[in-house]
Amino acid sequence: MKKLAKILSAIGFIAVMTAVPTQAQIYSPNTVGYATVTLQPGLNWIGNPLDLTPSPNLLSAVIPTAPDGTTVSLWNSTLDQYTPSSIFTTGIGWSSDLTLNPGTGVLLDTPSQFNNLFVGTVQDLNGSIWGGGPFSEPSPFAGPSGQYLLSSKAPLALSGNVFNPALGEYSVFQSIIGRDPQTGESVTTLDPLTQTYFTTTWTGTAWNNGDPSLAVGQAAMFNIGLVPEPSALGLLALGLGVFGILRRCLRPGAAQA
Repeated sequence: MKKLAKILSAIGFIAVMTAVPTQAQIYSPNTVGYATVTLQPGLNWIGNPLDLTPSPNLLSAVIPTAPDGTTVSLWNSTLDQYTPSSIFTTGIGWSSDLTLNPGTGVLLDTPSQFNNLFVGTVQDLNGSIWGGGPFSEPSPFAGPSGQYLLSSKAPLALSGNVFNPALGEYSVFQSIIGRDPQTGESVTTLDPLTQTYFTTTWTGTAWNNGDPSLAVGQAAMFNIGLVPEPSALGLLALGLGVFGILRRCLRPGAAQA
């Protein structure tokens, strides 16, 4: 952390606020930057938008403090479920120091709103250190068919249906998956303010429920390849809701029945 502090002092910060609705020229090449992200009470799908390499992107460094009882869980795409959570306890810290590399989405459940300051090196969408100018499209996603909780590797607000860096347009699917969507593939986002889920599916020519969008530091569930039946998608949303209830019941100090 001392090394990081020296770098910050020498080359300064860049700022990214999730409240900014449009993409602006807010970056400088070869800098360490910061992004302030507001986490709402309840469930949040988030991702680390900045890289701490050569230091590990550990939970204790990425989110050093949180309200007592906040949980963070990784998604297992093979089992289609969340792995055991790390729970934050005041005076102790996180129960498990998970790795939160840029591009990996996590489920964060918190009892109260708080702001987290992400600090690190600005990466390109392809995972390399960003050198200024337009961001590059990442390599095509190489994983098997399934559901993946993913986020942008760069601190970018993603929106629209066209990947056109020359015009500053960065669509969600192409910026994270690295290719055009295939018919039947979908993106599910979580609105943390209303605690509701929104799924839009690629029909072959357009998104059936509008273009997906993500703010800086947000993650989404990508349904890649083979598409489950609509009932399965409904069960996913239901499971997330039940997960949130269980998380709150298991928090330290939760009321006992």
